[in-house]
Amino acid sequence: MLMFKVKGFMNISFTRFVKFTALFFAVVALVSCTQEQPMSNTNNHIIASHKAVASTKTAIDASSVNSGSALGVLWTDGDVLGVISSDNASLVSYAKSNAGSSATADFAAQVPSNFVPTFAYYPYSSEHTSQAITSLSGTIPGAVSWNGSALAGDYKIGKLSSSSSTGAGSANGSGTGNSASGGSSTGSSGSGSASDSAVGFEFEHIFALGYLTITPGDASSANGPNSSDWASDAVESVSISVTRGSGNGSGNGSGNGNSSSASTPVAITGGFTFDPTASSGSGSTSGAAASTSGAVYTKSTDASNELTITWAETQTLLPNASISAVFSLFPEVQTGDSFTVVVETTNYIATKTFTASSNFTANTYYNFPITLDATFSYTDKNTGTFTAATLNVDGLPDIANSGGPGASGTTAMGNKINTSNWHFFGVSEDFEYHSQLSAELTNYTAATHRDASLGLFNTADTDGLCFFTLKPDVSFSGEYIEEFTDKAGGLTEGANTSVKKGFRYYLVTLANGIEVDVYITHMNTYGSGDRENAQHAQLQQICTALLANNNARPIIFMGDTNVRYTRNNKKAIYNYLITPIRNNNWTINDPWIDFMWAPVYPGEDAYLKVSEYGKSIMAYPPNKDTNPETDDFGPTGQGYGYQKGEVVDKVFYINKPGNKVQIEALSYLCDESYTWADHFPVVVEFKWTKTE
Repeated sequence: MLMFKVKGFMNISFTRFVKFTALFFAVVALVSCTQEQPMSNTNNHIIASHKAVASTKTAIDASSVNSGSALGVLWTDGDVLGVISSDNASLVSYAKSNAGSSATADFAAQVPSNFVPTFAYYPYSSEHTSQAITSLSGTIPGAVSWNGSALAGDYKIGKLSSSSSTGAGSANGSGTGNSASGGSSTGSSGSGSASDSAVGFEFEHIFALGYLTITPGDASSANGPNSSDWASDAVESVSISVTRGSGNGSGNGSGNGNSSSASTPVAITGGFTFDPTASSGSGSTSGAAASTSGAVYTKSTDASNELTITWAETQTLLPNASISAVFSLFPEVQTGDSFTVVVETTNYIATKTFTASSNFTANTYYNFPITLDATFSYTDKNTGTFTAATLNVDGLPDIANSGGPGASGTTAMGNKINTSNWHFFGVSEDFEYHSQLSAELTNYTAATHRDASLGLFNTADTDGLCFFTLKPDVSFSGEYIEEFTDKAGGLTEGANTSVKKGFRYYLVTLANGIEVDVYITHMNTYGSGDRENAQHAQLQQICTALLANNNARPIIFMGDTNVRYTRNNKKAIYNYLITPIRNNNWTINDPWIDFMWAPVYPGEDAYLKVSEYGKSIMAYPPNKDTNPETDDFGPTGQGYGYQKGEVVDKVFYINKPGNKVQIEALSYLCDESYTWADHFPVVVEFKWTKTE
């Protein structure tokens, strides 16, 4: 592989392109051979040397000029050249034979006397021996791990040039291991083993090369850190993607040309084939692109407009210092193309779109100077928001539920949910019309639906529950389904024993790997005696499962609970859920209480003073209270409505002290715009915060 040295970069802003021409001389020298296999005494060695580096060009900002900088390219141990004979019939690999990194290197091979080196390229691959010499394969990787020296995806073509008898020497070692360090880029010369005149080659890059620098700036006005705060942060990756709008100029020989679409990907990485023999002027083929070296390459179908750069070592953002990387890319970019750059650090994701200031060409270096300042948009990786919802979709068949949404109503409901941007939600009573619901939810991934026929005299093998997560940012795993051990009520008492009601668990992964444990349920309907006792038992069964959760993650428990704080035993939720959770030194919150009645919970502090009046705070449409004397805790003749009034659909969230991730409700909504079912969805927006 090639190793880079940097000359004079310590005080350079890198706001121009770097025009770079790497030319290498190949020289054939004398090596002894056997009598049985006569060998040429001039073709066994190739000495490759670098031509002087040219000045710079600008990639994304032409505000200043720096003409005195140069990138040096060194040969390193393990490099291998591919050399082709004059008849295009033989391919021989020449391996670097002198030790150390150097600007001039000796490559050796044992070749027959009739082998005449005519074409050369770098790097050689054993796969090339089974390929046509005019169509050799290669790859510009879309994921680069920069170690400070080795350039991935660098391909060169050697042009037949002059003769030479100069031997190869070793580099002086100054700055060879880091492309951001100073020092000379020229290896010291020495006495080589070649003494006879030999054929020379000049090598040039087939593709364009980029030089990325990242410097911390003041981003405090854009919700990012100031210059000094970057010192506690480090760059993890940089992603670059290229797109083209309409009217961006003429094509550059790559087949791109003008584009009439609003945004077209511009390929910069991926597989390709190339013809090293075209360097002598044999011409290009249809659909292929010619580089300045004369070589012809053709992109493969997996070509991509994206590149991601990572680093082998931690890259801390220190004041007045830059982080750098060198990469290869197809010379397909044209003036006016858009570069979207995403810099991900330990704490932030910074995004900005730049405009290309020139047509890219092969064998040329282009500077990408990135200053993390207020011109970027920033996302704090330590905090974010998400929305959770629970909804009873009223999915009993029409024959048993003539006032329900039916097939058409369920379709309309699914269509509305699909554009809601809820990050995840659970549904209950998802029985007869699941196919209509899920068909509309194209933006979501569905969990298991237990489809079973509902009967009059049997217990259907379904809980009527399902769970959905928003594509592609949210996912779930670890599905667990548990049936309630205690339930009561037949067909005329809520049909609780007609299905296998219970609860489910999901591990939900949000953006940036944030994880939340989610439990969804549909509990026994309310009624005196056995049905109320079943509700209490089910609350205790769920609470036992919650307390057994030893994961260091926040918990959300939500669903159609069929329980209210102020119905019959007014302390049921408080006694069987809230108190046990608090006694475990966890915190539990109900966003409805927090935002509508905060901070008092029914069941404590005189049950929101409800017991003083002996009335319910059950939700009723305003001015449609059916029994204001006994059911309304609002002004006489007015109900509380569906925001302040209590509904049976609930969302609780639990935090465990010391967890790295904590969640907090930002809003509560009983969304009355969903008019199809006999329940409105309860929607809660959350904020998550990560601490180390």
